Amino acid sequence: MSGNFLVIEPEEGIAVLKGLASLARISMLKLLHEKGPMNVNDIAAVLSLPQSTVSTNIQVLEDAGLIRTENQKAKKGSQKICYPTAEEVLVVFKSE
Repeated sequence: MSGNFLVIEPEEGIAVLKGLASLARISMLKLLHEKGPMNVNDIAAVLSLPQSTVSTNIQVLEDAGLIRTENQKAKKGSQKICYPTAEEVLVVFKSE
């Protein structure tokens, strides 16, 4: 295992588990880990998904703490750049 990972307990990590409960969101996370930071439009193009679908799912991933975003100036307006927050996500089931 590498150094930067997120460890959650199921009862306390419901938001993270919800963030992972979609094939589209898992595909987005995998893509960001493979390619590095990307903007929403590039993610949509690579995954052949509508930009609106990607934007909605990016917000869920950000709310779950699985990615972070930054707005950067673009030729017209701004673009949202997405970064993964952890290299690995571990779900730990502890016995009491």
